[in-house]
Amino acid sequence: KTSSTSVRTDETSLGKTSTVTMSESGRFDNGLDLTAERSLGTGANLAERLESYKVTRDRSGLKTETSYGRKYAENQIERTASNIFGLSGDINDKWAASASLEQGNVQNPDGSKSDRIALATGLGYLEKDPETGKDVFKSSTKLEVRADRGANDKDQFLVYQSMEGKVSDEMTLSAKLEGAQTKNLDTNKTEAQYKEIVLGAAYRPIADDRLNLFGRYTYKENQKPDGQENTTGIEESKMHVVSADAAYDINDQWQMVERIAVRIMEEKVEGFDFAKTHTWLMINRLNYRVNQDWKIGGEYRVLTQQEAKDQKRGFLFEAVRSVNDNVEMGIGYNFTNFIDDLTNLDYTVQGPYIRMTGKLYDRTPEERTRARAKWRERRIEQYAWRMVHDEFRRKDSPLVLELNQMYQMGRVASDLSRYEEARTIYKDVLLVTQMMYEEAAQFVRQHIAFEEELYNASQRAREYYDKGEYWTARKLWEKILEEAQKAVLE
Repeated sequence: KTSSTSVRTDETSLGKTSTVTMSESGRFDNGLDLTAERSLGTGANLAERLESYKVTRDRSGLKTETSYGRKYAENQIERTASNIFGLSGDINDKWAASASLEQGNVQNPDGSKSDRIALATGLGYLEKDPETGKDVFKSSTKLEVRADRGANDKDQFLVYQSMEGKVSDEMTLSAKLEGAQTKNLDTNKTEAQYKEIVLGAAYRPIADDRLNLFGRYTYKENQKPDGQENTTGIEESKMHVVSADAAYDINDQWQMVERIAVRIMEEKVEGFDFAKTHTWLMINRLNYRVNQDWKIGGEYRVLTQQEAKDQKRGFLFEAVRSVNDNVEMGIGYNFTNFIDDLTNLDYTVQGPYIRMTGKLYDRTPEERTRARAKWRERRIEQYAWRMVHDEFRRKDSPLVLELNQMYQMGRVASDLSRYEEARTIYKDVLLVTQMMYEEAAQFVRQHIAFEEELYNASQRAREYYDKGEYWTARKLWEKILEEAQKAVLE
């Protein structure tokens, strides 16, 4: 029997929601796993509670899960109580599917009630690197249809699609599309509509793995329901947010992080046209790693609202504990009253806080060495072929003249229908070209090894110099210059 507690943050049309889940699980003798979970979700516009029971079977590495749950939820639009029946499982080692049926009742703000039935399906795909076992590409698709019948007949459609993949050893791209629409069948009008598109990119150059670059574009469009409480009078909004982050490891302990983001917001207040605003955010952060699990950080934030000519600024300090390779938990104090997310800007966050965030997976030393070796081989290949092409462009090259003669001999043999002889000559041309490439690649490898040897010798000379052994350092540097000059003359 095992117990666990987890915290998750989700974002929907109702805003961000934090969910705490407590679970207990045990295994039967027949190989079945039974799990009982209790979840509590809270947000600015949502509160929900879920009790669920799951039975999981693992056959040859493929899992199948059946579940039953009881869910209670309340937001500004409705209050619901429902039963949820679910089935999910692995189709093979790459594909997985899920389906669920929800049946319950809905209480509307005016006191009226409706019966709800909802059907949700999902499909997931995951591809791993056969060498490292790390995720190379993953995709998740979800579709949900809800039907409310009673005092108000409504249909709601929800669609979700996310993808993330490594286009190279240095770059990862991601995309997310989410949309929801609620239609009133009695009035034949769309009561609510939500759209979100997110495009992201992460770049970590192998040549300098101390640097990390991140970029994200977000578009949101939200048409609020008629029954939703709205003290601001905003009935529709559109938002574009572009953010860029750069993190640089100064050394093993210190890290510098910079962020700049801009939000272009269009809001429509009842009775008026859309009004456009521009908001800028700049963050300068410095982290210090105490040990493998802990780090402390401080940041200076500046939030500027262009149209209002208003600027807010201040500091934030935080202690962060690494939970695993992908999750960090932080506790700190925010001296400003705004958060660092322009897609969900909040001005009521001043004071102490606890947060859990995801982090970029950090390669192990072995993975870094393997990735750098692959990157170097690709660069060697590029330089070698460039040397071959440069040789081909030389009009006075004896080797190119010889290859042209061989090619002409092949054409003559082909014109005389001596196809076997022509095929042999063309193979010899390709073989000579391949030998040229291999010789060029070997030359580049030797040159790289020579430069690395000089660099390491220079590092040793620097160490001697720092220790006060100036004569030894001088002799070593003189030898480096001598070797470098000799290589230039050769």
